[in-house]
Amino acid sequence: MPHLAVHFPFHVPDDPAQVLTKENHNKGTRRDYIKMLERVDLGVGQMLTALEKTGNIDNTLFILSSDNGGYYLSDNSPFFHHKSTLWEGGVRVPCLMRWPDRLPKGTTSNQVGITMDLTATILNAAGLKPSKDIPLDGFDLLPIVTGKQKEIDRTLFWRIDREGRKQKSVRDGKWKYLKDDMIELLFDLDQDVAQRHNLNYRHPEVVARLRNSLAAWEAEMDKSEREFLVK
Repeated sequence: MPHLAVHFPFHVPDDPAQVLTKENHNKGTRRDYIKMLERVDLGVGQMLTALEKTGNIDNTLFILSSDNGGYYLSDNSPFFHHKSTLWEGGVRVPCLMRWPDRLPKGTTSNQVGITMDLTATILNAAGLKPSKDIPLDGFDLLPIVTGKQKEIDRTLFWRIDREGRKQKSVRDGKWKYLKDDMIELLFDLDQDVAQRHNLNYRHPEVVARLRNSLAAWEAEMDKSEREFLVK
């Protein structure tokens, strides 16, 4: 279920006096943000209650995640930056899974994943296989989160190509290479998840390897023009 909160427009619950316009729809306060997030929590509770009433709660895979890091009203610490960037505060999000019949309770996984993995994971959970005609980019996480398979290293890529914001990034194991406009940065996420220490000049060989890996990935991407309709 794609919940609209806590996305802008910042529509505060139970405030009939609030009037949203083009000028103020992207403005709000931390208090407004918290009230919207509380409604998300309420909605999650309503869904779990409904599943419990039907007797399906233990045999339902319930996933709570986000498509990007928090917006400017959120606190993304210890990660740096926020939505619309490729810093950890823009791309690292929570992923909570609940499935009492299959998933061990109270465990965590350090497996690096990406939202596209959820498609493959849900298909597996439902006993289905991906279409051979449309291969998935994602990776099935179930064998790892159930403890049947060891965690593996992943290489993930991102890019933002907008007017006023040009960023590219690749993560390979503990290393994260980030090109923010003209600046090249390298971080060891095992030791520096806040991305405060640029190791670019200490490990030029890692920078070169990840830069080449990123270029090879970009060469594979579809370069056709996209049409975006905004209503």
